[in-house]
Amino acid sequence: MQRQLGVAYQRAGQRLSDGQLWSKVGATPMIGQNDVRSERFTLDDANALLSFARGHGLGRLSMWSLNRDQACGPNVPDPGQAQDNCSGVDQKQAAFAQALGRMPGRAGDSAGRITVADAPPQTADNPATSPYAIWREDGSYAQGTKIVWHHNVYQAKWWAQGQEPDAPVLHDWDTPWQLIGPVLPGEHPVGRATVPTGTYQNWSATKVYVKGTKVQLHGLAYQAKWWTKGDRPTEDPADADTSPWAPIS
Repeated sequence: MQRQLGVAYQRAGQRLSDGQLWSKVGATPMIGQNDVRSERFTLDDANALLSFARGHGLGRLSMWSLNRDQACGPNVPDPGQAQDNCSGVDQKQAAFAQALGRMPGRAGDSAGRITVADAPPQTADNPATSPYAIWREDGSYAQGTKIVWHHNVYQAKWWAQGQEPDAPVLHDWDTPWQLIGPVLPGEHPVGRATVPTGTYQNWSATKVYVKGTKVQLHGLAYQAKWWTKGDRPTEDPADADTSPWAPIS
C-alpha cells in the first residue's frame, strides 16, 4: 500500500518520503475470529501490529469493531464463527481497544484514539420461518418460554425482560436465556396443541375466575394465576408477566 501511494504521488508530479507515505496509511484489522475459521486476529497480533505501526509511523489504527471487543459467552452458538457482538477469543473487556489505543496521537486526534468501523446490519429474523415468536426488547417472558433471536432458538431459564438472548456474558448464570439451537431450514411457526371442545369451561369476559381455574378459548387451554375478570387469555408470551392467564401446554 505504501509503495502504491508512492507511485500514485509520483504520477501526480509529487515525491514524498517513506515517512510521509506511511503517515497516509491506516490499518483496520477485524479483531478476533474472522470470517474464515482458520483466521484469527489475536491480542498478540494486535501488539505486533501496534509495534509495526509505531515503527513505520502509520497515520491511523482502527478496528472492526468496538462492539466485538469482548469475549463470547456460553449463550453464543458458535464462537468459531464470526459474531457481530463478541470477538470469539479469550480476552478481557475492551482488550483490543486498549492494545491498539496505545498508538501515539496524530493530527486531528491528539489523544491517540483509535477509530471504530461500523458493524454490518444483522439479518432480521423472519416470523414466517421462525418456529417461535421473535424476541422483543419490551417483552417479558415467563420461565420456559421459547423465542427466536438472530436465527437461533432460546428458552427462558427464569422470568426475563430486556436482556438480549445472545448478549455476551462471562457465566451461564449471567443470562436468563438458554441456547437451544439454530432455526433449521424449512421450519415454520409452531402452534400450540388444541384441546377438544368441552375439556374445560369456555372463557367468558363477564365471569370471575379464581387462581387455578382452567378455561379454554378457541381450542387453547389456560389456567388462572390469580383472581381475574375480563382479562382475555392470550398466546403472546410477551404478556406473560402481566397476564393473569398461563397457557397450558
